[in-house]
Amino acid sequence: MERALAYLADRSAASRLLGRSPQPLSAAEIGTGSGALAVSLAAESSGTPLRLVATDISGDALAVARANALRQGVGARIGFLHGDLAEPLLASRAPGDPPHLDLLLANLPYVPSDDIDAARAAASFQAGSGRRDQSVVGIAAEPRRALDGGADGLELIRRLVAELPRLMRPAGAALLEFGDGQAAAVAQLVDGLGLGWRATIHADLSGRPRVAEVRRGG
Repeated sequence: MERALAYLADRSAASRLLGRSPQPLSAAEIGTGSGALAVSLAAESSGTPLRLVATDISGDALAVARANALRQGVGARIGFLHGDLAEPLLASRAPGDPPHLDLLLANLPYVPSDDIDAARAAASFQAGSGRRDQSVVGIAAEPRRALDGGADGLELIRRLVAELPRLMRPAGAALLEFGDGQAAAVAQLVDGLGLGWRATIHADLSGRPRVAEVRRGG
């Protein structure tokens, strides 16, 4: 979230430096789930002109996200769209339309399928033995769709990265969260987009690489 707010602040500062009023920016959270990121962004960027959309493949998740947005008083600042990854954003775009997003956020499922199966088997064993490994219990307790990133954990991230050229304006930023040990693979996916694209890897508060900031050169 800090990276997203810093990006918005930098864009506003650049406009002021040029003597212009800040222009409305377009932002989206892909796979919003409960809406925590989108709601926080709307609440903490109240002074920034922002068109914000949140998508999710789960209708139930979107209902929760809408309720959370209303509860926090930002329901009018977020549009909610039902569909798979960026499809709801692209469905309204005509062929040849230019990319339209300045900021994209995504914390998609990134746990490899085999790791989920192993955690659930271990949780079942621990339940019978009286032991409780919280990391295992946490994975076992979550709905599979919220965690499962396919064979290598990168299936959804890979699909979203491939759509970035159709989504991101020049000088826009996409902030993609990933799992432990996936930084190099995510950076390689971005490199595959071609000239002008770059990924900067950021660490979380514990020092682990966890977020790729993807930029498209203008």
